[in-house]
Amino acid sequence: LGVFNGNGVAGTDNNSDKDVCVRLALRPGAKSESDAFKHLTFAIDATHGRAGENSGAPFSFTTPATGTTFHSGPVTFESNEDRTRLGADLVWIWGPFSLKSEISWLKSVHDFAGGDHATFRSKAWMADAGIWMFGSTRLNNKRPDIKKPLFKDGGIGDIQLVVRYSQLRLDDT
Repeated sequence: LGVFNGNGVAGTDNNSDKDVCVRLALRPGAKSESDAFKHLTFAIDATHGRAGENSGAPFSFTTPATGTTFHSGPVTFESNEDRTRLGADLVWIWGPFSLKSEISWLKSVHDFAGGDHATFRSKAWMADAGIWMFGSTRLNNKRPDIKKPLFKDGGIGDIQLVVRYSQLRLDDT
C-alpha cells in the first residue's frame, strides 16, 4: 500500500491531492518441491488519484512492468481529472523458460475548464514468452544466473529470445 503526491516523471499532477496505490502479489508454489510451480506469481494492483489542472492529451499510458509509453499527445485542453487504474499480471518461470502477461484498465474522468465532463477508458494487455538459449534463468527481475557463459573470460553471458504481443484500446464514452 502506498500514498503518493502523484508528481512522477511527467510531473502533470500538480495538486495537493494524494494518490493511493495498492499491489498484492502471491506465489502459491514458493515452498513447492516442484520447480514448475516454485516461480509462479499472480498479482493484482490498483491506483486512484486526482490530477489538477492537467493540460495535454487526455492521458498518457505507460505500462507498469516495462515503462513502455503507448499513448501521449499534443497539448489540447486544460482539465482536472480523476484517474482509476486496475491491473493484474501473471509470471511463470521454469528453468530457462518464461511466460509473462499483464492487463490494465484505466478510467479517467475529466472536468474541463468550461464546465463540461468527459470519461476516457483504456484497456491494455501484453503477453510474452522467452527462453534463454544456453539454459540460464532470471528470477524476480534480478541479474540472470548464467549457466554456460559464451566466453570463458567474461563478456556476453547468454542470449534470451523473447516474443511479445501487446494491444491498447482507447475509448471515449
